[in-house]
Amino acid sequence: MLYTDHGLDKTFTTYDDYFNDQVDNDALTCLTLANKLIHKLKPDALTIAEDMYHNMHLDHNNISVERGVALHKMIRLITLAIGGEGYLNFMGNEFGHPEWIDFPREGNDWSFQYARRQWSLRDDPNLIYYHLAEFDKEMIKIADTFNLLDPDDRGDLICNHILDKLICFQRAQLIFIFNFNPR
Repeated sequence: MLYTDHGLDKTFTTYDDYFNDQVDNDALTCLTLANKLIHKLKPDALTIAEDMYHNMHLDHNNISVERGVALHKMIRLITLAIGGEGYLNFMGNEFGHPEWIDFPREGNDWSFQYARRQWSLRDDPNLIYYHLAEFDKEMIKIADTFNLLDPDDRGDLICNHILDKLICFQRAQLIFIFNFNPR
């Protein structure tokens, strides 16, 4: 998003690779304003920019990818568990699709290059994308089995330790415990 070439086929090895004429100033302005707003509303917030396209084979051990995948799963599960009566997913999010969707328009020279999803990533059991999709499938199955989206069940907060970044609640006969503390 930050670069007009989207960082495709680019190796970032020096600062010159990050700060050059490929920077998309509109995207940078948008992210800068979003970051300022986030920190104005919540000064201790942590904002993360991610690139989860590489090292997604099961044989690659990469702590950044492992932590990113764990956070992805936690965010999806807590959203489903406390989100209310519905759960919205944008196609491809269920397996952590690494690319954006950009339909043909004047700004991308009417290109179809990113007007698609790479479903093959989801279908390859040697890739983490497959296992993210399996997690999502089981998560939805649990929501269905326990009627997690029941509009009459708002759940009960058990604990919310802001400093420890820990939240516990009960909903639909289930107890959820989330530890978002990075330590």
